Amino acid sequence: MGDFLASMAAVAQQAGGAAQQAAGSEQQTQAFPQSMMFMLIIIAAAFYFLILRPQTKEKKERERQLSTLAKGDKIVTIGGLHGKITRIGKGGQQAEAEFAKNVRIIMNRSAVSTITKRGKGAGEEEEAGEELE
Repeated sequence: MGDFLASMAAVAQQAGGAAQQAAGSEQQTQAFPQSMMFMLIIIAAAFYFLILRPQTKEKKERERQLSTLAKGDKIVTIGGLHGKITRIGKGGQQAEAEFAKNVRIIMNRSAVSTITKRGKGAGEEEEAGEELE
């Protein structure tokens, strides 16, 4: 009878260990989705702060810079041409730039890549003169 009780105690210990292992694995499976969700939130936040936010700031700065484009500003176009703004169209969408003596080109404001130096009349629109088409 002692052997029977000893074997029953061993079976009970094995069953208790298996139950503990099952409970532990259940906790791990519950913790896995929570940790996965946490990691996804961290990755999304990093994506926003490292990529999207600086890109929108840069876009706003470019729009602000193009909106303040004025006569006399020295510019570089997206094609790499260096010139000076001679006129701004009345609609504000076009500008005329001089790239060499008597070489003037009418272009869209969006063709300006950077403003290298502000002219004397920065911030002022041309009042008189021909309208750019």
